Amino acid sequence: RKTYLDEDIDLLGIKVDRKINKNFYLSATALSAYRGSAGGYAVGLVGAGYIYNIDELYIGAELQVGAGGGGGVATGDALITQPEISLGYKINNNLSTEFKLAKVKANNGTLNTNVYSFGVRYKLYFLER
Repeated sequence: RKTYLDEDIDLLGIKVDRKINKNFYLSATALSAYRGSAGGYAVGLVGAGYIYNIDELYIGAELQVGAGGGGGVATGDALITQPEISLGYKINNNLSTEFKLAKVKANNGTLNTNVYSFGVRYKLYFLER
């Protein structure tokens, strides 16, 4: 960050995954800052991932690349990468919870930080044929 160096940024957004087969998927993510003195910071990412299922649990790994900027966040030329690992629990066939650990890094800016997220996943079948 360029300012408010000791303040965390909280992001809210949406992610859409498209399964390629049983384990591989493609993803698209859009996030925007809602807290942390970073008004105007937004991120758009695309990537691919792998999920390994163990009964109701699953573990995953994903790599996303994209652009992010604004809000005084030092993203340089805006190109960012975000590798991540996840652990999830399937509540039923459509609903699961998920915890992720990630690292977001700017290509030539000083942004280089850990990301922790918790989310709820819901399958929307109308997006599939």
